[in-house]
Amino acid sequence: MARHYGLLGRLARGTVALTPAGEPGPYLRLLLSILTQATWRGEPPLARLADGRLATEHFNELIQTIRQQARRSDFQRATELWQRVGHPHFQSTEAYLNSLFDQYARLLVVRLDLYYRADSPHGGDGEQSKAHLQQLLNNRRQNSLFEHLVGYLWKLEFGTERGFHYHCVLLFNGAAVREDMTYGDLIGDYWRDVITDGHGSYWNANKPSHHPSWHGALDVGMIAHDDWERRQNLLLKVVSYLAKPDPCLQQGVPEGAKRFRTFGRGEMLRREGVKRGRRRREQKSPLPA
Repeated sequence: MARHYGLLGRLARGTVALTPAGEPGPYLRLLLSILTQATWRGEPPLARLADGRLATEHFNELIQTIRQQARRSDFQRATELWQRVGHPHFQSTEAYLNSLFDQYARLLVVRLDLYYRADSPHGGDGEQSKAHLQQLLNNRRQNSLFEHLVGYLWKLEFGTERGFHYHCVLLFNGAAVREDMTYGDLIGDYWRDVITDGHGSYWNANKPSHHPSWHGALDVGMIAHDDWERRQNLLLKVVSYLAKPDPCLQQGVPEGAKRFRTFGRGEMLRREGVKRGRRRREQKSPLPA
């Protein structure tokens, strides 16, 4: 304990471990916020403070406070989010989305879950689910429904109820299309009726009737390039989940099933010639402060 007492007592705000973007993580922010109230810092362990108690007693209370705060659900969510945004998948996807917003004044964001009916054998067939997604992506070149699609993200998961399934974000040129809920249903119907020949099902997260609290929190639908708050929500509350590594997936797949990619996105746009539209402001960091 004496060693920790000395280390925490000397800890200053300038001595921090940073993320790649220069933001302290949630554990360090929690520690620093509590240390600012520590009256025992700089005192010998057995010194009596103004309230008559030993400095070590205050130190022990601080440790208990840290443990209690770290158990809070909001702190654990913040920690999970912080771990996601430091992953290479998230960082490359952030650059991908920024390139799209550089090219288009606004994007129509559609968030779908694509899976299979409970009575379908395809839910346990990873090769078939992979082929169905590839067919969907390939068909976008000939299907007018995807005429204005400019980008996409997908994540493969495996669950005991749904088997293999995909979480998808589809990004359309917002100057050409609108009505995100309608687009979500049309694409979901296409997955169900055409791609999977009636074996599929879907969840349209753009519908507030499905989860009323989700629609604002997820920030799907039409997002303007200069709406920084909604762009941050898109990254932190939608994209971060898709980019999150899932070490449990490979342990959950049926024995003998082939391993394959669990995350994908469209190609990064190349900037050719003069950029369209007015000059854009410098990008802001989506990382939580």
